[in-house]
Amino acid sequence: MKMRNDYVAEGVSIYYYVVEWDAKALSWEDFRGKVLGPTDPAKAPVDSCRGAVLAKWKELDLTAEPDVADNAVHGSASPFEAYAERANWLGHRAQRDPFGKLLLKAGVTQSLIKEWSNDPQVTFGLLPMTRSLFDTLEDTDSDYCLALCQMIASFQGAAMDTKTSNPKEKELAALKEQLAAYEQLAKAVAVFQSFSLPAEEPAADAQETSKKEGKSKRSRKSKKQRD
Repeated sequence: MKMRNDYVAEGVSIYYYVVEWDAKALSWEDFRGKVLGPTDPAKAPVDSCRGAVLAKWKELDLTAEPDVADNAVHGSASPFEAYAERANWLGHRAQRDPFGKLLLKAGVTQSLIKEWSNDPQVTFGLLPMTRSLFDTLEDTDSDYCLALCQMIASFQGAAMDTKTSNPKEKELAALKEQLAAYEQLAKAVAVFQSFSLPAEEPAADAQETSKKEGKSKRSRKSKKQRD
């Protein structure tokens, strides 16, 4: 917090630069190590930013000689960290930031970008590994950084889908299978439930039937007598 206070104390201003260059001519790692210089100014080449400030700190009216904690200039460790710091200090949003737009185009959601800006531990890979996001992306050039972000996001998205859908969806699928197994039984039960005995014949019809049977018997008897 003491280091942070140096940037937000009353009367203090932040001077920032957005730097672009050809990655073929200069890697992000060399930008940090050679152009800005090592974190410890005492080890920085004189022609680097930190080396130059250390050599002229009195001429520049600095209140103290630069050291590891206060080394004249900060450089973002990766293109993603650069975005996160612009979002934090300058209020940039992904859809209006050059690198943020590329992240969104690569399929990294806005909510994930916001979560990643706090340097969470992320798990990714076919043989899962868990690391700090910032450490994973450190010293990567923009194209490689984007590819890594896209890859990590795909694993995080899959893990999130599994985490949120597994318990309920698996239970629902199991219930559907059980219902399917009992479907034929349910149809058979419905047939039994709908079955009803034939209605009995009315008494008058029964008497008529009895008379007809009586006539038939007498007819057969008469025929036998004739025979």
